[in-house]
Order: sequence, then C-alpha cells, then structure tokens
Amino acid sequence: MSSYRWASILAIAVGLSGPASSGATAGQVGGAGIPLDAIWQVQEFDLHIRTQQFYHSCSSLHQKISGILEAVGAGTVIVTMSCNKDQLTNEAFARVATAAPVHASQENIEAATTYDSRQELLARLREVQLPSAQDIARFPAEWRTVSLTRVPTLHLGPADCELLRGMNEQIFPRLSIRVVRQRLRCNTLPGSTGGHPLLVVEALVRREA
Repeated sequence: MSSYRWASILAIAVGLSGPASSGATAGQVGGAGIPLDAIWQVQEFDLHIRTQQFYHSCSSLHQKISGILEAVGAGTVIVTMSCNKDQLTNEAFARVATAAPVHASQENIEAATTYDSRQELLARLREVQLPSAQDIARFPAEWRTVSLTRVPTLHLGPADCELLRGMNEQIFPRLSIRVVRQRLRCNTLPGSTGGHPLLVVEALVRREA
C-alpha cells in the first residue's frame, strides 16, 4: 500500500480531513497550560536513523519512534520500517504518518478540509463523510513541557542518542514542537558523559477533560 493511501486512511480513521501535510505547522499560540482550540492534522515524514556503536532491533526502533511521538501529543501513529521485525541494525529508514494537534486557526482548518479526488473517492468507498470547516472536530489542547529522556515508558538511554537527534532534526521542526533544552552530542566512548542524551521540548498536546 502506498504511503499516500495509508496516510489518507489514517486521516479518515481518526475523523480528520484533508491531505497529509508535509510543511511546517503554525507557530506557537498561547502559553504553557493555557487551553486553546485544536484540530488533528495528519502529517507524513521520512526518518533516517544511523548509529555509530549500538545496534537496535527493528521492533525496538518501531516502538520508540511511536512512543516518542505519542509523548509529544500524537494521537495516532503509523510507522513502516525498512528492516525486518527481529533484525538487528545500526541503520534504518522509516516512513511515519501521525495525527498531531495543531492550533485551530483559519489557515489550518482550511488546509485540513481541502480534499483531492483520491481522498473523496476513498471516503466514498469507506462510506465516510469528510468534514467541512464548520463541523471538523475541535478539542482543547495546551502547550506542555516534556522531558523525553525522563519519560519512564520510553526507556531512552545513551544507545538512543542518534534516534533522538534524528527525530529532533527531521521530524520535530515540522510539528507543533519547540526545543527547550538538548544535549545530543552522542559521544558513547568509555568514560564519556556526552553519551547520556537530554531532550526537553514544549509540545501541543490534547488537554485532558
């Protein structure tokens, strides 16, 4: 299945709309903890991961990519890896589609409710009504500080420094994310303190009821 097709299915499955965006989202609106209206936006990314000393299982990389995106607010994540599930590798390519919150600005709503013929056909085949600008789902969101290397469920350590750096350089600039603090030198030589990564971000996340 082509990446365009499964990204479109993702958009419809989570009640979104519009083609997957490959451009940057709008800048930060509002302050930390202040609620604002948001919508889900589907985006697609290519991610190249290459480590110098450590090997990862493909399934571990898959889980960590999904987990990191969920930690910064993604509601749905689909990851397709270039490697086999149990394969150990120090280099992999991933195709990622995710539904992430963006500010419900007029520009973002118009982009999210503009469809092409293929999306309209897919919606008809699935008997799904694509929402208009008036009825697209909105929800409360807020800017939240997330220290990714301290999220217990992610289990991120020195071996994940290159993964974090790759996501920070290739994916985060295209989401509603601002880097607050980082230490991603990825020096993993014995006795070095540079191999312990640090990545703190401000991300737009769905506000709990």
